[in-house]
Amino acid sequence: MRKLALIAALLLVAAPASADLMQRYEAADEVVMTRFNALIGQKGGTWSEADRRGRTCLMAELQKRHGARAVSGAIRDLERVAAKAGAARDASGLAVEKTMVLARNGIPVAKWAPVAQACRTSF
Repeated sequence: MRKLALIAALLLVAAPASADLMQRYEAADEVVMTRFNALIGQKGGTWSEADRRGRTCLMAELQKRHGARAVSGAIRDLERVAAKAGAARDASGLAVEKTMVLARNGIPVAKWAPVAQACRTSF
């Protein structure tokens, strides 16, 4: 019984963190992608509902497979990329910088790309 109560308490604490993590991910990603699209002469960068569902799936799977610490670190790094995105002059460099935040946190492309594909999204 105590074990169930502890699990329930942990789930209640973890749920807001996951929601916060997703909000931070979405905000940082939108900044980066809006700048990327501006650099290539296109509009866009905001997430659709399909994007949100796919990326929520991706984050949940990455947390299961690699741990919350690695995923949280990647989001922090993405926020740093977003903070510098306005000064970016090279779209490809910005895209590489965004993609590398997972690898810098111990989740190489070979590990997250199949997960993203299964979730029908990208990072």
